[in-house]
Amino acid sequence: MSDYTIYGIVDEKDDPTTVVYIGVARYPKSRMTRHWRQRHDKESPLNTWLRSLDQCPDYVVLTTCGLDERDDQERYWIAHYGFDNLLNVTTGGHGFDGKNYQLDPVSRARQIAAVKKALTGRTMSDETKARISAANTGKKRTPEAREKMRQAKLGKPLSEEHRRKLGDAHRGRVHTAAARANMSAAQRGKTVSDETREKLRQAWVRRKERMNSAT
Repeated sequence: MSDYTIYGIVDEKDDPTTVVYIGVARYPKSRMTRHWRQRHDKESPLNTWLRSLDQCPDYVVLTTCGLDERDDQERYWIAHYGFDNLLNVTTGGHGFDGKNYQLDPVSRARQIAAVKKALTGRTMSDETKARISAANTGKKRTPEAREKMRQAKLGKPLSEEHRRKLGDAHRGRVHTAAARANMSAAQRGKTVSDETREKLRQAWVRRKERMNSAT
């Protein structure tokens, strides 16, 4: 008796046959409704992708099977489409409760890459952008989170195009008196090490070289 359906969620923005996630359910249509309704409930690559959409995506039925074949079939189809190409956080055969998947750095990096691939080329609606803005407004990062963000960018070189865009965005910008006072207060009393002074000096030398080469 075929009690279970192995289904694939498809990304219709590119191709209705592009599968981005493999799932298993008795009633896939109801499961898709739950996927969509619960997209804000927990963090996962699938939910991150779903939150970028304006409506629930479609799915395709890959196969049906009984309970004794369910786990093997799920593993087979995840392997068939390629684990690295999907938003699944496991290789199949067991559930996922939304916790601890990020503890494996290799898997976490793969999941981030899969999310980026799924989001590439997608244009968010104004409504989606407003929801993201509202969710992040006033949100304070913990010192640990800020340190992780700093470490992620540490030593990462910026492309010339990125540098140009940053320059264009800040050129001619005038800070208010209050902003200048805040920046001054934040720096007051700080002691700069000799190493930092040397780095600042080298950065200024490189900046002068770029300015001279541009003229």
